[in-house]
Amino acid sequence: MLSELQDLLICHESTEDRRFEEVPRASIVAKLEDAVPTADPFTIGAMFGPYRVKKLIGRGGSSDVYLAERTSDFEQTVAIKVLRRQHGFLGPTAHQRFEIERQVLADLHHDSIAKILDGGTDSWGRPFLVMEYASGGSLISHCDRNRLGIRERVELFRKVCEAVGHAHSLGIVHRDIKPSNILVDEHSVPKLVDFGIAKLTSVPLDDDALHLTQTGLIPMTPYYASPEQARGEPVGLASDVYSLGV
Repeated sequence: MLSELQDLLICHESTEDRRFEEVPRASIVAKLEDAVPTADPFTIGAMFGPYRVKKLIGRGGSSDVYLAERTSDFEQTVAIKVLRRQHGFLGPTAHQRFEIERQVLADLHHDSIAKILDGGTDSWGRPFLVMEYASGGSLISHCDRNRLGIRERVELFRKVCEAVGHAHSLGIVHRDIKPSNILVDEHSVPKLVDFGIAKLTSVPLDDDALHLTQTGLIPMTPYYASPEQARGEPVGLASDVYSLGV
């Protein structure tokens, strides 16, 4: 949102139309930057097993994702996803979903799905998981930055579809497929991430009606959600296919 506003302000500054009151660009950007979520100060520099946290690189509804480096035996850069200490209305459901996500990643074995490397619970009682780190950014930004043509973009998308197909073959519905949840590694391989609201057909907790009763919220990203997901109805494999289409 901050990036989009900066682009709009640049466009505004370059036009001759001055009908609107001039607002200092720097003041707007500063206010938005202040509103951007910051890392938990107790997490930066913390150790999760042999991994030391360096900086915050992502934030979801109930979890934070940090860049970390292994400090013993050999060098390795990883991403660590940690359930936040305070997650308000999410209650115990967030903790249960996090544990399900860890097991989902452990069960998935596909080149285009981020691999889980380790997991556990920290001294605060927060569950965490250690994943491979994809340094190439999100799918769309990777395509635009490298000026990929249609054929190259479709080839990347085909790999993402194969990854989703692999999850579906195991009865796993991702439920939050969007460009920001598809990262690209240094070898230009797409990696599907964030199974935080995935639905397992064999786990009662993932019943949609139960989730709505417990939290009053529909787990989704509105723009990419299928119509049935937006309506709060039970979702299946077709819901992921719809999101892929968007």
